[in-house]
Amino acid sequence: MSSLPFNILIFGGTGAIGKHITSAILSAKASPGHTITLFTSESTVSNLDKQALLSSWKSQGLHVVTGDINNADDVTRTYQGIDVVVSALGRNSLLPQTELIRLAEQSASVRWFFPSEYGTDIEYDATSKDEKPHENKLKVRAFIRDEITKVQCTYLVTGPYIDMYLSLLPGVEAIGGYDVGAKKAVVVGSGDGAVGFTSMPECVFPFYFASQILRIYGYDYHITHPQTNLCT
Repeated sequence: MSSLPFNILIFGGTGAIGKHITSAILSAKASPGHTITLFTSESTVSNLDKQALLSSWKSQGLHVVTGDINNADDVTRTYQGIDVVVSALGRNSLLPQTELIRLAEQSASVRWFFPSEYGTDIEYDATSKDEKPHENKLKVRAFIRDEITKVQCTYLVTGPYIDMYLSLLPGVEAIGGYDVGAKKAVVVGSGDGAVGFTSMPECVFPFYFASQILRIYGYDYHITHPQTNLCT
């Protein structure tokens, strides 16, 4: 990935998907005079399991800001000077993104926002709306369509993660997967349908292409319409 001539802010950057996105953005490096910032909670910073990761990222130039995503003052203050916001918030924090996007719209500097999407396309067909956490992602998309006019919002859709199907996740076995030890497999649907997968580390590729669009064409470039959807 070419160096990024933007001031980038990341939400949810230490999560299952977020850590891959954060690592990729840091590997690309910000252009001189620009910054890459992670907004995270005090509890994450004090989490012993994540301190080594955060320390490694800081050595690569990451700025870490602590705060509460539900505190408008914390978010507004952090948005100052930020050009691009990348959200990788988990399913329990999807709906609060509407407030983050609203505050971005009010910001003097934020021009582009990537909501936490990834995974499968939540508007792929009529059944998509009934899947959790699609319901909250759809509410975020509806908010963007109805309320956002200044900030460019782009959805990065990757398809399902093969990582999640190489085991049977407790409590969500219905999504399918394999338990090699128990010689058990759960097949979704009839088992005859075609399916495409990606891996969690590969979720960075849509962001790579989007970042090149920003770098080459600028913030006002529209791929298809003001709220765009990039698929792998």
